[in-house]
Amino acid sequence: MRRIVLVVPGLCGSPGGESLLRNPGPALGELGARSEVFALAEPIPSETPEAAWFGMDPSTVALRPGPLAVAAFGVDPPERSVQFQVDVMALKDGVLAVPDAGPGSAALDRIHQLAARLETSKLRWVQGDGLRHGLVWENGSIEMETRSPESCAGKEWHDSLPVGDGEPLLRRFVDDSVNLLAEEEFNLRRVDEGLLPLNVLWPWGQGFREPVPNLWLERGERLHLESRSLRLEGLARLARCTHGDRTISGKGIAIPMLLLAESALERSPIVIVIDAFEALRREERWEEAEWLLARLDAELLEPILAKLRAGDTQVAVFAPGLVGRGVGMVAESGPPVEGPWPFDERLLEEAKAPERTAWQAVRQAVAP
Repeated sequence: MRRIVLVVPGLCGSPGGESLLRNPGPALGELGARSEVFALAEPIPSETPEAAWFGMDPSTVALRPGPLAVAAFGVDPPERSVQFQVDVMALKDGVLAVPDAGPGSAALDRIHQLAARLETSKLRWVQGDGLRHGLVWENGSIEMETRSPESCAGKEWHDSLPVGDGEPLLRRFVDDSVNLLAEEEFNLRRVDEGLLPLNVLWPWGQGFREPVPNLWLERGERLHLESRSLRLEGLARLARCTHGDRTISGKGIAIPMLLLAESALERSPIVIVIDAFEALRREERWEEAEWLLARLDAELLEPILAKLRAGDTQVAVFAPGLVGRGVGMVAESGPPVEGPWPFDERLLEEAKAPERTAWQAVRQAVAP
């Protein structure tokens, strides 16, 4: 049986709040009518909550951003080495900022060339893509504090530098990156154009590569994921799953729904994670959210629904809430399941509604 799982964080809101699910499109409405519907339990805080979308218990997987990034970039560092994610940031007047626009390919190539010069006997540069890369510190320590780009944006850079074991090594790496990048031609041009420079390499999210279950060996088949998440791609590689090309997955609400539909109909089991509704809900951009939901319904769900009607297919849709519980449904080919529960926020107010943890629901949905 073909198994398709769609995960859409932010699609479900809270009872009494703004709802995107109360007036579903034709495909989502038909899926809800023929599905077993249940609530998704409130998740337990975890270092790697994304493990749930592989059908793994997130409490058993503890991977920080650094190891996930290095894995996503296809590098297997020495055992027990410390791994960082490195973001290219902007430093202007002593204040850090997240760049307002990415560079062209020539500037990216130049950043890679200069970053490689910062390698030492202990530090190894890991080339990634765009403005996200990795760094490996052999025989290093995780007993330090680093800050993510979002948490230190708008702050004095000296107040945000790494603190703890290895502080001199990492601070020198950051300082040297500024010295190398600041006067590069592409940065001078960016400043002339009113853009922020790309003049500091910022390591953060340090950690060891902790063990992850080999899902291919455990299940006897490869799970495929489609997302634009660096973290998910890294976890997919470590769990011996496959992952689609993040670089063609669009930005913001520009999601290639038709390409995702093609992948859904070609691969099994497959999990598709669409993250755009999270930001739209947080920022209350309801018109854009409704437009995107209409596209999802017509371009992604309708082709999947046609496969379900044709037979030998199972479709699961999970809409975890941004905070608290969410809703899920599973439909199989054959006669529709006439259930009493709606696939929207009203379900969360029903004391007798069935409930499952997200990771267990995914595990069951992708099981052979």
